[in-house]
Amino acid sequence: MMQNYLTLRHLSINMSITCKRKYYFLKLIYHIITILSLFKFII
Repeated sequence: MMQNYLTLRHLSINMSITCKRKYYFLKLIYHIITILSLFKFII
């Protein structure tokens, strides 16, 4: 039982890290697109 619990905990921690990374990546892409459109607007 304890082993099961530890595995589950490990999995959930991994999942949250992956989600954070995905979220960060999406934010980065969003910022790049915003900056590019701003440059187009200026030029």
